[in-house]
Amino acid sequence: MSIERVMKKSRRREKESFKDAMMKEAGEANRTKALTMVAKLLGCRVNVIALQNRLLALWKSKGGIKCVDIENDYFEISFGNSTDFSKVLAEGPRIVCGHNFTIQPWSLSFDPSNPHPSSIVSWIRIPNLLSSLYHKPILEQVGSMIGKVIKIDERTLLATRGCFARLVVTVDLTKPLITRILVNENLKVIEYEALPIGCFYCGVYGHIKDNCPKLVVNPSNTEGASTLEEKKTAVAEPLKEKRAAVEPYGPWILVEPWKRQ
Repeated sequence: MSIERVMKKSRRREKESFKDAMMKEAGEANRTKALTMVAKLLGCRVNVIALQNRLLALWKSKGGIKCVDIENDYFEISFGNSTDFSKVLAEGPRIVCGHNFTIQPWSLSFDPSNPHPSSIVSWIRIPNLLSSLYHKPILEQVGSMIGKVIKIDERTLLATRGCFARLVVTVDLTKPLITRILVNENLKVIEYEALPIGCFYCGVYGHIKDNCPKLVVNPSNTEGASTLEEKKTAVAEPLKEKRAAVEPYGPWILVEPWKRQ
């Protein structure tokens, strides 16, 4: 056997050994992280100990949890048993300290160097929806125009709240937010609960209008410029559909978390 063939065979074995080692390491990582979630509190920084204590009180996990802070204000949350893990994951998003708290199962593909998650699970509201549409199949069909429907609020299903329908859906943060849909040829506004930053120009999460890369601003004309204060501007309910008909994005798409009475 020539030296060249021996060298090729040796390199092939090394490559296969490295691949096998990586697959073994990945499998071991998946096993050790099987009860771990990646979480982020959107628009707010919090101490890891304070967060852990708050989540223990909120989730009442019987097996306990352990929070570890990682890059870009993400947290790894490990659960003591699979029951607690599955329950929290199934319940969808939580509002913590008045902010949207996103959770997702840990995976090797997760990249903490990205300052914003690519998708979240969020509460949304659809104001002025006819009560005759408050049926689960219809609400799921309406909600699917925004994202995958995870959950429908109990009061919405029971039709005990008529001001708005409230659902949990997946939201793709890499694309402009869906802020209006047509239901039976009627324009309906979509409101997002506890979403801290939204651009009222391009509709993409993560920056405000002043910092929008798609907006060309004339320094001599500041008309229409937005700031964080714009988000706090109240818009009367009857005007929302009219404003949304001509402006797809505005302060009306961001609302405070719903508090049960």
